Amino acid sequence: MTILKYVPVFLGSAARHLVAVICVAVASVAVQAVEQIERYESDITVRADGVVEILETITVNAEGRSIRRGIFRDFPTEYGDEHGNNIKVGFDVISVTRNGRPEPYRVEAKDNGKSVRIGSAEHMLSHRQHTYSIRYETTWQITHLTDTDELYFNAIGHGWQFPILSGGATIRVPEGAEIGRTKATAGRMGQVNDMIEPERLAPNVVRFDLPHDLRPREGLTVLVEWPAGFVARPSGADKAERFLLDNGWIGVGVLALVILISYLYGAWKLVGKDPKGGAIVAQYAPPEGPFGEMSPALCRFMMELKTDNTAFSAAIISMATKGYLKIKETSKGITLTRIASDVELPPGEEAIANRLFYHEGDEFLIEEGEYNSKLASAVKAFGYAVGRGENKYIKRNMGPVWTGAALWIAGMAVMIMGGAHFPFSLLGLLVVGGIAYWGLSVLRKAEHEEGQGAVTAAAVLAAFAAFGMNVVFSEAVALYPGMFLFILVGLVMALVFGILMKARTPYGRRLLDEVEGLKLYMSVAEKDRLEFHNPPDKTPELFEKLLPYAIALGVENRWGDQFDDVLARAAKARGEEHYQPGWYRSSRGRGSFGRGRFSAGAFGGAIAGAMTSSIASAATPPSSSGSSGFSGGGFSGGGGGGGGGGGGW
Repeated sequence: MTILKYVPVFLGSAARHLVAVICVAVASVAVQAVEQIERYESDITVRADGVVEILETITVNAEGRSIRRGIFRDFPTEYGDEHGNNIKVGFDVISVTRNGRPEPYRVEAKDNGKSVRIGSAEHMLSHRQHTYSIRYETTWQITHLTDTDELYFNAIGHGWQFPILSGGATIRVPEGAEIGRTKATAGRMGQVNDMIEPERLAPNVVRFDLPHDLRPREGLTVLVEWPAGFVARPSGADKAERFLLDNGWIGVGVLALVILISYLYGAWKLVGKDPKGGAIVAQYAPPEGPFGEMSPALCRFMMELKTDNTAFSAAIISMATKGYLKIKETSKGITLTRIASDVELPPGEEAIANRLFYHEGDEFLIEEGEYNSKLASAVKAFGYAVGRGENKYIKRNMGPVWTGAALWIAGMAVMIMGGAHFPFSLLGLLVVGGIAYWGLSVLRKAEHEEGQGAVTAAAVLAAFAAFGMNVVFSEAVALYPGMFLFILVGLVMALVFGILMKARTPYGRRLLDEVEGLKLYMSVAEKDRLEFHNPPDKTPELFEKLLPYAIALGVENRWGDQFDDVLARAAKARGEEHYQPGWYRSSRGRGSFGRGRFSAGAFGGAIAGAMTSSIASAATPPSSSGSSGFSGGGFSGGGGGGGGGGGGW
């Protein structure tokens, strides 16, 4: 030894031999003082019923530092597959011994599995080697392919705190089966290492020895394959049951969705329907609204509960029939020219005038297919103006929708929590469902949204309570991709019912009846008007005055068809071949201006179609552009089932 050269020569050879013995003893003690796993043997048996039985024999060196009372063995039982589904495997401890004698243990739940804590808090281990034997069973570890079965298993887990000096794994499949392809590797999780050559002990038995010692957080992963038919395969019902049990959040999400839809549908039935309408009587003039005579756009708003490009087109034509502007259609598009300044316009039409024109004689070109921000601004201002004072005609009933959204947040919080704590999720859903039922009872007793604020507040509290339960009962929130689909579906349902929940007020219902009466008058042919009382005479002025209303209500063709003869006579009296209103000119030969017989119905449809198409394109901005472990790729450590790790306590 090197240290002997420092021993004085005069002490003699005897003294030098004594120092050498002491050095060897000290070195031996230093080696024994290291806490490590001397040997780790994993004996894996695949049974014909699909259960995998494992005997782990672990020899450790205990020195009272990390290993004082015993060891613990962590075993993961929850995984996520490539589709985002949660996969749970069974795990049951059969027996635990230390140095051949039964040893006390307890199984504790962890975030993604179980932990077997071996030893007693009242007993300290002696400082020496101890051999632990852990026998357990695990299920749902076999991958069943078309012609083969596979076991992809971490025989020595990658979570051990100690180095492992030696060991290996022996795998047995049922008698009669012959093991085919194999793979095995030792090292860090996810790292691609050299393959370990198997030792085939029998047709159905194979062994893999560790090629080198393992450092902490290194393990042994094995993959073996054998022909199908020797291990029982789960039925479709078994797989479905397992999937639902493994992914309890799906059931919770479905129940939460049922609660949401039931609540929103019930709320819609109670407050989202219009009052019952009265008898529809033909109206020969536009109805009187809260601001005087209703405009074509407002009539369409009462029908559709919204403004759109058709309403905007009807407003432009209405402005023209009033003498405010002229419309000229050419190959370039539609040109609007302001010709007057002293014309009184309703709110929506006034908004258009303020956005598109500044002075008399101003022109504005609408080019089909070319976005125009000025026109888009006018369309937006028009919508606001027409909808001004809409609370006189409709109630949006957003209280129930906000309540439904709050209930959905609560339900989703419960669903997320339910991924790992299903009983608590059911309790949470009972709370959410109870609030929904109570909310509907409040709506039944109240007039529309009165009292709904309390329901919304309760639903919001439920949402916070659900998140609170998640914090208390769960150490981590597991979010699966499918959860986002549930969240998205709930949001879509809230948006849909937000639209459906709008309902007309009694006053709005009365106005709608009158609008329906005007539509009836304009759409019924002369021969079917037996029940009409004293309808006005048909004149070109009446045709033009009500044409914007016919366009707004979608009956422009039927309205025009009633005036073919009237307009033809008017054109003949003026010495014209075809009738043309003074406010419209076209050089594109549309409908009534082409060759052949004049058609007022075609004229109305043509001008409405041209206006709506051009506005739609010019006001819209352009848009901006279980698989086999033997399949391709490298084989890395840490895949498959089993695994975990452990340490001392």
